[in-house]
Amino acid sequence: MRVLILGGTVDASQLAIKASAIPGIEVIVSLAGRTRQSAKINVQTRIGGFGGTEGLVAYLQDKAIALLIDATHPYAAQISFKAATAAKICGIPHLMLVRPQWQPTQADRWIEVDNMEAAAAILPGLAKRVFLTIGRQELSTFAYLEDIWFLMRAIDPPEANIPIPQGQLFGITQDIVAIAVEHAQNLPVKRVTLEIGQLAVVMPDAIRFCFDVCCRGTVLEGASLEILEIAGLAKCRQCGAEIPLSEPFGICDRCGSVDLEIVRGNELKIKEMEVDDLCA
Repeated sequence: MRVLILGGTVDASQLAIKASAIPGIEVIVSLAGRTRQSAKINVQTRIGGFGGTEGLVAYLQDKAIALLIDATHPYAAQISFKAATAAKICGIPHLMLVRPQWQPTQADRWIEVDNMEAAAAILPGLAKRVFLTIGRQELSTFAYLEDIWFLMRAIDPPEANIPIPQGQLFGITQDIVAIAVEHAQNLPVKRVTLEIGQLAVVMPDAIRFCFDVCCRGTVLEGASLEILEIAGLAKCRQCGAEIPLSEPFGICDRCGSVDLEIVRGNELKIKEMEVDDLCA
């Protein structure tokens, strides 16, 4: 039985690992490829779009897919609709992973809108400084709001030709630099050593690429960067075996359990810094 999982989430990866361990099940995971830091899993994977509903139907038929599972991000409404339509056309079962919705509490103030365009339209009357955590693909929707300053958080930087709002992009490397600057206490920093675990879903090469840019104008400007990569390790809660991991989930080689406790590999921290002693 061949199963196609529409992924891109941790839930999808965990499901793929568990499903692939079932005898007689062949799993294919499909990733949109929109995030450059997609976690790698030891399951057959395809990357890229299908070319609309018709393309997905053709793929399902060509690969003789017997079950389609939609485990995409909750924001991915278009692919979810196309998946349901394609499965119906092909006459195959279709499952969708539905997560519990956030629920407002008494102290919250929620303003609900239909889409990103509607959110952008009401912002001028609400605030002058806004924190956007919507990812890089929707940033251009807010680019015309010239009187608002935005703090924007995204896993990957936007493409060079995409307009973005005025403000500051805030990412993992900037977090690291900000912490280092705080602890440097105005002393020039010569070297920063990071520990990055293999299970942290952070690409060391991406940190290296952004480090020099993020350090400009700070006491870290000109500092060298050393990254110590920490291998993943888990302990099986059923039999106690230690299992090497290359992703934040897996299967015990001894007893087949997926109930694993991560022992090592989640690290993402500054191990040490070398600073100039101005009094020397």
